[in-house]
Amino acid sequence: MQQSNDSGTGPLGSGTASPPTGFPRLAWGAIILVVLLIIGQHIASDSTEAGRDYRAKISHITERMEGQVIVGAKTLGLRAAVESSLRSFEVGSVGRRIRGVVLIGEVNGSDAAQAALLRLEVQMDEAGVEPDPEQARMMELLGRVYAGPPTADSVPGALDPEEQDALVGQLGWFGDIALHPSGRGATSERSRWVSKARVVMIGLGVLMLLLLTGFVVGLVLLVVLIVLACQGRLRHGMGTASRQDGLLAETFAVWLVLFLLVQYLLGLLFEWIPQLQAIQLLLTGVAQGLTAGVVLWPVLRGDRWSRVRRAIGLTTGPEGRGSWWREIGWGLCGYLMLLPLLLVGVLLVAVTQWAVTASPSGTDFSQSEDPAHPILLYVSDGSLWTILQVYFVAAVVAPFLEEIVFRGVLYRQLRTATHRWGLFGSMACSLLVVSLVFAAIHPQGLMVVPALATIAVGLGVMREWRGSLLAPMVMHGCFNAVLITMMVVVTR
Repeated sequence: MQQSNDSGTGPLGSGTASPPTGFPRLAWGAIILVVLLIIGQHIASDSTEAGRDYRAKISHITERMEGQVIVGAKTLGLRAAVESSLRSFEVGSVGRRIRGVVLIGEVNGSDAAQAALLRLEVQMDEAGVEPDPEQARMMELLGRVYAGPPTADSVPGALDPEEQDALVGQLGWFGDIALHPSGRGATSERSRWVSKARVVMIGLGVLMLLLLTGFVVGLVLLVVLIVLACQGRLRHGMGTASRQDGLLAETFAVWLVLFLLVQYLLGLLFEWIPQLQAIQLLLTGVAQGLTAGVVLWPVLRGDRWSRVRRAIGLTTGPEGRGSWWREIGWGLCGYLMLLPLLLVGVLLVAVTQWAVTASPSGTDFSQSEDPAHPILLYVSDGSLWTILQVYFVAAVVAPFLEEIVFRGVLYRQLRTATHRWGLFGSMACSLLVVSLVFAAIHPQGLMVVPALATIAVGLGVMREWRGSLLAPMVMHGCFNAVLITMMVVVTR
């Protein structure tokens, strides 16, 4: 990349008087401390009752998502994929295996479900695991369901209405499947959820086909840009370092504290006024978006807004010579280029899990760790109004706020602090630090840090090239919108 100049006040090495440079070292000490506290809070919450309840809810949702895909794949005749996915339900917690029995019964019939129940009992006995009363009752009820003859008119296992309600109450979607198994006639209830599973699978297939096409296009674009960069034909849009960029470290530290304070106060507000929970996501998004006003901190400390705005990328392109539409177009292209990078991140996550997690076995009944964003709880079974709020927070507020504070404020400060390391040394260090901080404070868990960090690197490279935050914002918004759409398709 070619280096461009910046007209900001007081570039490094000049004798021009400049506003206060701030206390970046002190600010970075605060940043590191707060980030470690956030990570520690995420880890500690896993051992609390609320954390266990959260993981259980997430597991139930992801298991239903997997189940819908399995049933949908069965209706489309994808037998090999179905059998492979079924095997994943024969490991993990007792609850997961019980739901796996239902899926085995749906795919392979009552005899296979009975064999799976017997196998589960033997494995629990070998591992010394006792089911809790609710699990024991579910196993007993399922044993009766799959012991009955597969006639069209019989109630499965002669369960009375109270027992049927208990089965659905505990197993939810899986309970509905158990009460209307294959081979007992095409009831209206069975036709409804079988059709829904088929639609889910078709919708997911269409999305995957579109993503695969985008992946190929993005890979070609990525290769072309890499070649152009190596030839020095891409113009560098970040501008030169300035002394007052040290104030940006303070700005990010202030934002971190402010953001956590806002989250805490919102939690108290929704606890005190439960009626606001209907618009909880909307209010949360608005409050979080307002924290972007922290970019005025350098102005309060004596800097000029025109310089701050250019430094953090609130422009329409390199040196402000671009246009809104051009940056939006590059943002859309950038999203396609994120897809190959995401594949790299997913592979890194898989390798990390393989390295730190023991291979699951039939006698290991530990709860699986499902890395998922808490917003999945709102997407699953949420109303249309809730879904719209999810899109607002994830696809509008989050890209706007996070690009300003991470790729705008923090990245610019690090690029200035490391400018003596040369262009590529400074870029590498700044991209690595910003991406790791970005990934670590997200609530999905440490296991998905490689994937999130890889995405953040792609966003940072676009910011480096374009100078403006518009393209990274569009990339980020597209990524989150597509991800939410996939959640909606699979969980609805």
